[in-house]
Amino acid sequence: MMKILLFLLFYLLLLRVSFAQKNSDFTMIINETTLNKLFTTIGPITGTNVYKVGFIGGVYNWTMKNARIELIKDSAKFITDVDVDAGPINYSTPVPGKAAIKYDPKTNKINVTVIDAVFEIYTRILGKKIHIKDIQLAEYFTTPFVFDGPANMETDMDFTMPDGSIKKIYTKTDNCKLHILPHQIVLNSQLIFYEKVTKP
Repeated sequence: MMKILLFLLFYLLLLRVSFAQKNSDFTMIINETTLNKLFTTIGPITGTNVYKVGFIGGVYNWTMKNARIELIKDSAKFITDVDVDAGPINYSTPVPGKAAIKYDPKTNKINVTVIDAVFEIYTRILGKKIHIKDIQLAEYFTTPFVFDGPANMETDMDFTMPDGSIKKIYTKTDNCKLHILPHQIVLNSQLIFYEKVTKP
């Protein structure tokens, strides 16, 4: 029964994608793998600071690695792993988080921003877990990843009429809508054609 329900949900999602694309003139897609290539290029991010708990102090270090975006229906997850060295202990922890994806039609930019990803720095004293600090990784991604939107597809072409005049056809996008689907960011747009006639 569960397999049938999952199949139906997947089928309905495909219908939605197909319908959205059929009702648009131009579709732009950014794949999840494209976003994750950026994180691979950035590489590990590290932080260090001193701490003091009661009469005991030291230095902690952390390294963020394997950062990635996971695109699901209507939202995006930010996922990473963090290695922590906090005095007498070392540990690794997965860090689930959130990302925001928005399209600004005024600037024709697609912005991908990490908005939340918190992990705990802690140590152990006499076998007892001692909280040191929470680290918000979103503070290290204050600048969003920015992609050009579909408005850059604007173009023009010349068409020679039978009387020798040249009709210049211009194309621009309109009514751009962003959809977040599993593993893809999809922007659907309408194309507007308009003309100017140049006499011979």
